[in-house]
Amino acid sequence: MEVSGLRGADLESSADGYTLRVRGKGGHELTVPAHARVVEVIQSYRTLGRLWPLNPNQVSRKACAAMGALGVPGSFHACRHYFATKALAASGGDIVTTSALMRHQSIATTMVYAKLADEKPRNTLNALILPA
Repeated sequence: MEVSGLRGADLESSADGYTLRVRGKGGHELTVPAHARVVEVIQSYRTLGRLWPLNPNQVSRKACAAMGALGVPGSFHACRHYFATKALAASGGDIVTTSALMRHQSIATTMVYAKLADEKPRNTLNALILPA
């Protein structure tokens, strides 16, 4: 629910685009790459302070409603599943990159999402051309 505490000042320009400073569980702070659309939204608020005056529960309810409108059913946590499976597909199955983006301490945690998104073996098998 780190998104509820985001501030405009958490968006930082870097040599290869923008990054977002995120405060997570246990007070850990880290920096992650920011998608261009996320940068656009944050900059539209024109503030260095908090972006939304909402608590985590309010953010969760609003996110669930928005996700439902986009056809992503379920809880706010379902958004993490959606992101993980899409990131795995977009990265060509790069579990290390996806694990870093998910902020997992162990790649084993990310492997759960790899199993959910794993259409590659079937697609690879179906693409094989076998001699007659």
